[in-house]
Amino acid sequence: MSILSYKTGRLKMIKDNVADFYCLAAKFTNKTGEVSVRGKIVSISEGYADSVELTASSGVYHFYPVGIIYSDYVSDGLDIWVAIQGEMKVMVVDNEFCTQSDAAVVDTTDGKASCATPSNNPQTIGIFLQNYTIPPHSNALVPIYKR
Repeated sequence: MSILSYKTGRLKMIKDNVADFYCLAAKFTNKTGEVSVRGKIVSISEGYADSVELTASSGVYHFYPVGIIYSDYVSDGLDIWVAIQGEMKVMVVDNEFCTQSDAAVVDTTDGKASCATPSNNPQTIGIFLQNYTIPPHSNALVPIYKR
């Protein structure tokens, strides 16, 4: 990971040299209740300021994901970077088959995405870049964007 020239206290541009992608990330406090896992989808926390929690099957912000976790292995309560715009890997539910241009949408499984026909709804995180058959515990590359 390298940080490009634009960086403030709460926003930065990230270039991932391994996956060769760029994204805009924002700093939030990890309130997922677990160590952060890169690729999981998060929403604004209902109970904590400037914090995020995993998207879930219920809650005020369930259908309004803010982004995808970029910081891996960060304890609950500490600051993490969340990709809010650009290309990023997202964790997808096991045994999904997604085709190029399918929408990645919030799934009822905490912090994961599933495949759907593209539509303009707040559950959509982005569009898959190529065809994928998702094995267990895998990530698939999907562009994300801020609503």
